[in-house]
Amino acid sequence: MQGQHFLLSILAITVCMVLIIAMGCDSNINYSPEKMESEGIKESELRQEVFSSGGFIAQKDDWLFYSNYDDGGKLYKFNLNSGEHIKVNNEKSSGISIVDDWVYYSSGNNIYRIRPDGSERTLLSLWAGEFLVANDWIYHTSNYDLHKFRTDGTGHKKITDVVRDGPVAHSIYIAEGWLYYLEGWQQADGWHASSLNKVSIDGGEVFEAVDLKGFPRNICLVDNWLYYIEVGRSHGTTINKIKTDGSQSMVLKEINADEMVVVEEWIYFTNWDDNFSIYKIRTDGSELVKLNDDKSSNIIVFGDWVYYSVVQRDDNFNIISEEIYQIRTDGSERLKFNMAQPEVKAVSPEQYFVAVDEGISLYLRSSYGTEGKSSEDILGRLPRGSELSVVDKNENTIVSDQHTWWEVTDERTGITGWVAAEYLRRELYEHQEDIIDEPWKAVDQKEHELRGNTVGNIINGGLVAEHDGWIYYMITIQADWHTAYGETHRVSSDGSKHAQLNSHYISFINVVGDWIYYADVYDFYSTYKVRTDGSDPVKINNDEAMGLNVAGDWIYYLNYTDDDGSRRTNNRIYKMLTDGTERTKLTDAHSQYLNVVGDWIYYSNLDDAYNIYKMRLDGSGKTKVNNDYSIYINVIGDWIYYSNGSDGFAIYKIRTDGSERIKLSDDIPGTLNVYAGWIYYTNMEDNYTIYKMRTDGSGRMQVNNENTGRIFVVDDWIYYKSSGLYRMSLDGSERQKVQ
Repeated sequence: MQGQHFLLSILAITVCMVLIIAMGCDSNINYSPEKMESEGIKESELRQEVFSSGGFIAQKDDWLFYSNYDDGGKLYKFNLNSGEHIKVNNEKSSGISIVDDWVYYSSGNNIYRIRPDGSERTLLSLWAGEFLVANDWIYHTSNYDLHKFRTDGTGHKKITDVVRDGPVAHSIYIAEGWLYYLEGWQQADGWHASSLNKVSIDGGEVFEAVDLKGFPRNICLVDNWLYYIEVGRSHGTTINKIKTDGSQSMVLKEINADEMVVVEEWIYFTNWDDNFSIYKIRTDGSELVKLNDDKSSNIIVFGDWVYYSVVQRDDNFNIISEEIYQIRTDGSERLKFNMAQPEVKAVSPEQYFVAVDEGISLYLRSSYGTEGKSSEDILGRLPRGSELSVVDKNENTIVSDQHTWWEVTDERTGITGWVAAEYLRRELYEHQEDIIDEPWKAVDQKEHELRGNTVGNIINGGLVAEHDGWIYYMITIQADWHTAYGETHRVSSDGSKHAQLNSHYISFINVVGDWIYYADVYDFYSTYKVRTDGSDPVKINNDEAMGLNVAGDWIYYLNYTDDDGSRRTNNRIYKMLTDGTERTKLTDAHSQYLNVVGDWIYYSNLDDAYNIYKMRLDGSGKTKVNNDYSIYINVIGDWIYYSNGSDGFAIYKIRTDGSERIKLSDDIPGTLNVYAGWIYYTNMEDNYTIYKMRTDGSGRMQVNNENTGRIFVVDDWIYYKSSGLYRMSLDGSERQKVQ
């Protein structure tokens, strides 16, 4: 696209957008940093600096920053004068906001910032939803509430505090010292809001700002006016506005509007009844004008231009293509924004032949592309005497940055080559030295006899368990794009026998003796048990139970229905006998990541900044283990493995008595599962693909190339959540979808 098609400087405008984010559907995460005392409000916090998250394009001087849909949504910048495209990062990016000399964006449910030249990329927050930047603070949604932290990632503060499963805060906006937001529930057809609220930005009292009828969607705040779309209970839709003090409420237009932004004297919106074409009306409701005929979404207005995306989907709602267009605010000069294409380089297959002679070792290092510099982390070494033959299998072409590649260096000659990880991995594992760790085997066997599942599997949601030669698992059956149900199956370890046990949507599977214990998701996580052949199902408890740990005759769990009126996430630790009797509260602390190991219960104490605590099985002897913000804790033997939020969420381990705190890796895990001497984890820095390393931090290797959710390890298999439930061998081979 030619530079003259863009406005060279962005006008001072107020833009509002809504990003619909599904939170907590497939996760064991509850991110609730402690609410802190107010430090006073700076005058600079009273001004709106940039729009809330959801922007796929933003402007900084002569550069447009955008999510490149043709390269996996990675962040690029485009020079308005020269027409040059430059890649800024290597991950899917959305919600682009630019303040001062930083670009802020979301990747997954995490917030990052990076310099416009691609340097100093920094993870600021995990598990954040919609966000906006106002001078020195970032305000965001996370697990039903509003939070804020400084733009350098420090000073996390919780602003609102609601009961879990209550209304969700979304569509946030800031003006004159107040955060405005809608509160409601997300349904298949979008947000169903119950109220429009405001809260002071230091976390003071929450007020219902405006008593709205029906189901309001999208809020935009301009000059003390709140603009919003209201869906009536009879499904009539109107564009409304009202003063921030609740006065002068008026209907501007009866029209089926979907997305909406307000810029100066105009309201821009997509019209549901006209194939989501873009329209505009004046802020007094006059002059309805149609701008285009495209099926449009994600509207952003810069000066005289409206930018929007056009998404094509198949019958299963999968995205086929996604393109960026722009059109003048008067509807003229519709242009397609030509995004940069990923580099494609022709190569010779001979480059990828590697022969290892006796006495020569090959070091393997992780890198991107085929000509970039490798990292300094040695990931593994081929033993002497190995022979590899690896050729390019992509029709002699390599698409840069689409996959992780390996730089292979001959120690003796210094000759270096590049090999695609997916073609090298199996050869590497087949030739690596076998490691026999008898102490680990003994610990695993002892715990296996006492427990219904491993702590690592439970921390990941417990969808897979192994017992007495059988593997038990739950698969999700997708009825349509927003409705699903589950099936519980078992299969013999050798794969020779298979049976479906029930049609419940379950989690936290534990198998002890002849019984399977689990939480039924569609029955508000009530606890059930059923025989291992699927017979005699029995409901044993009505509590909303998470993190079930079955050990001997007792079930330990996090009780989300123990409401003390504090309006906090109510997840205290309880225990009961396996028949549901002798239900007992063990602690008043709000807790997470429950591990029952031996004679102790280990957990992250939410009331003490997620520090690790332990107590005896009867609740006595409560002891603080560390001072780190600790998540994904796995207790194995005398060690606790965890992700340390006090050090950028790096992987650590510490003795169960609090001694010998050791950093194992700077990788940021999306989850952890420690099993038989290895730490398995999804690497957030590499598209959530699965990595493994030994429990001393050595032998770090990538296991798959898929964006992965939760990990379950049983016997010689890794089960994992991707687009469905899959399994593969511990070396990454034999990948298969689980039926």
